Amino acid sequence: IEAVAVGEADITCTTLDGTAISKKIHVKVEPLTVKKINLNYRQLYDFNGDTATPAYESGVNVGDTYQLKADSYTPSEAVNCYVGKWVSTDESVATVDENGLITVVGPGTCEIRAYTSDEKYYSSCSVFVNPEKLENIQVSYTHSSATFTWDAQPKMYGYRVYRYNTTTSAWELEKEIQDSSTTSYSSWNLSMGTEYQYYITPYLKRWDFNGYSHIYEGPSDPITFKTYAESVLTNVKTQYNSVLLTYNIFFLLHYSQL
Repeated sequence: IEAVAVGEADITCTTLDGTAISKKIHVKVEPLTVKKINLNYRQLYDFNGDTATPAYESGVNVGDTYQLKADSYTPSEAVNCYVGKWVSTDESVATVDENGLITVVGPGTCEIRAYTSDEKYYSSCSVFVNPEKLENIQVSYTHSSATFTWDAQPKMYGYRVYRYNTTTSAWELEKEIQDSSTTSYSSWNLSMGTEYQYYITPYLKRWDFNGYSHIYEGPSDPITFKTYAESVLTNVKTQYNSVLLTYNIFFLLHYSQL
């Protein structure tokens, strides 16, 4: 059976041995429709290749716009060679209008999808929007430790804490926090009377088809402080016949009254 036009027909098969056995088959020929949309962008982010070491890449920025369009359709002879609708999987990250114009509105990740007119198939463009700078970073410190707090960025993968190494003159990753709801971090075993520099950045992570990770970090200003040169008395209170002295080395000294 060969389909030659759109429509319906009955095909009857009959035996030739005199038994007059026959079978009717109903055939419906539908129009050839699009099975795949080939977009001009498959992703909106810098791509440094698939490597085993974490690749630091850059996404797009809030306020950017991109025109997404269909370059071709498969099969090309289909009757519905046009995009039926455009959809963003997260409009708090990026929106798309009826003409495929993408507007980046917030940090995070999403997909922009182009659906066929019958909505049976779609092609997508992945969007990674660079994290924004952390807000309200606070630091408190003693002679041997420092604690940082900040406002959460809920759409992030987590946060990365860097410390400047004065020996190597390089920033080194001290801690990767894989939880965007965590808003504090403490660094211990610092030296007395020493100046330190840190920076804390939110980040996104993408895995390629080989399972390798790609990092998207936000901007950050260095946080500079100097630990106390000696332990500092932070609290004094009396209790019964004793004086409790609280030091920032996190233990209590008990002195009996005379």
